[in-house]
Order: sequence, then structure tokens, then C-alpha cells
Amino acid sequence: MSRPARYTIRAVSALTGINPNTLRAWERRYGLVRPERTPSGYRLYTAEDLQRLKDIHSLLEQGLPVGQVAERLGPPRPHDATRYRRRPPEVETPAAAEGSSSSEDIEAFRARIRRAALTQDANALNKLFGRAVGLYSVRDAFDQVLLPVVRQLREEASSGDPVRLAATDLLMQFARARVNAVLQGMRPLHQQPQVLCATAAGSRLEGDLMQLTLELGLERVSARYVGADATESELAEATGAKSLKAVVVACDTPEMSSAVMGLRQKLRHHPRQPALCVLVPQALLGAAWIAEIGARALPADTASAAQALVGMLTQF
Repeated sequence: MSRPARYTIRAVSALTGINPNTLRAWERRYGLVRPERTPSGYRLYTAEDLQRLKDIHSLLEQGLPVGQVAERLGPPRPHDATRYRRRPPEVETPAAAEGSSSSEDIEAFRARIRRAALTQDANALNKLFGRAVGLYSVRDAFDQVLLPVVRQLREEASSGDPVRLAATDLLMQFARARVNAVLQGMRPLHQQPQVLCATAAGSRLEGDLMQLTLELGLERVSARYVGADATESELAEATGAKSLKAVVVACDTPEMSSAVMGLRQKLRHHPRQPALCVLVPQALLGAAWIAEIGARALPADTASAAQALVGMLTQF
């Protein structure tokens, strides 16, 4: 039987939105969680530990004093015993239950994220997103909170409104940074990226590619994301990684094919000869130029695209 996944404190912080210092305090000062330790002393958390941390976060959001959380949840389980006692179902909130996030709460988060972007309040943006990750999940914080606001503001900015253009730029920079922070947290120690996801300049599929990259990370695939704002030197450094097995480019119009062809040239002398994939809208799935340059088309459906990539990687 394979050993269940274990997560470093960096990965747990990325997945829950809880600061590592807070995680340590909950363990040392309050005894709320009891992670495993490696022989070198590094903390390792199980999936059950992650759920307990989300339960703790939810109870604190409800206003329960931190000193009473252990009484409500019961003590953390020893790692050689049965799972810890969960709190009674009647005190669970919609935000704490998988797949039952309150639409009203989601809308409230979107409104606050939007306000922070429009006022260029990066500090508020960071705090709001961290709370969304803690209350829901890192996937929902991106898919249901952050990226819908990005798309809404981008549409509004198409008229050239400088305030909304600046807000869109801020959110995109923030989203790119957060995606890579999550990926770095999820990546096994010392493992280099196996998949590079890059966006052609001007592509409106950048949010979709972020979602795909995040799905790969959650599937425990070591991935790296490079946004549309990457410099030529950054892209060259990313494509030169010897660990690469696949490169995915978001490309939503035939005019962007030159960017894909440029990547094909960069990869021509790569020792691993990574597979080149193109994330495209439905209308371009059968485009002749994709096959002509030896690329594989992936649908702009993150679940299907992630599944196809994971399957492809198993063949290497």
C-alpha cells in the first residue's frame, strides 16, 4: 500500500492561506495540530491535518476564541492512532463543507477583491485572497473569487478606462505571483518543474492556463507558470530547464501561432525533447498549423486538459 501524501509547512500555507508562523503557534502554544516530524525535524502534514486546520480556521472566523477550539474539535490525533474526533455536524458552516460555499459569501469576496484592485490596495488584496483560501480552498479562491473579477474588469477595461486597466494589471500580477507561490509550496523538495505553462502575449486564456497549472500542482505534478508579462530572458531560462517533459502555451487566435513556433525553436535542442501542447478555444482544436509544428491541442477545459497532461507524463 502506498504511503498517503505528506505536505511541508510551505505547501500547507499555500493550500490553506494560513501563515507558517500561525501554523507553528497553533501547534506550540495551543496544541491544536500535531504534524509528523522527519528525522531532521521538518514538519509534515497529512490530508487529515489539512482538514483539521481548515476546521480551526472556520471556527475562528465564526468568533470562537482560540483557547476553546481544542475543546470543540477534540485533541489532534496521534499519527499512529485513529483519526481525531470531528466537531458535531450542527456547528459546521457552509464554507467549511466541501463543495457548499455560500454564493452570498463568494459574491462578497468578489466585491471586496474588486474594490481593492480599483483602489490599488495590494495589502487588502493579499489579506482577502488569503482569507478566501482559508475559508474555501485554493482552487475555489482562484476559480470562484479571483479570476471572475479579473475577467469582469478586463471586459470593462476594453473601453480604455485607465482605472480599470490599472486594476486589471494589478490583479493579473497578483494572480501570477500567487499561482507560482502555490506551485512552489506543492512541489516536492528539490524537484524541478516537469511542466512549463506559458501564455502568449495578449491571450485572453491566461486565466484558463492559470487554472490548468494549478490543477497540475494539486495533482502533485511539478509545474511552473510563466505569465504573458515574462521577458525573453525569463522565458529562455524557463524553457532551458533540463527537467521539462511538457510545455503548454495558451493561444486563442491563429495570429498567436508565431509565439508557439518560437517556443518550438527554443525546444528543438532540449535534451528531453519536451512535448509541446497548445491550450486553445474549441474553434481552434482542429487548426492545421498546430499539427504542422508538431504540437498537441488541449481544450480550454482545465479538468480535461489536466487529465490529458497527467496521462502524457506517465508515458515519459
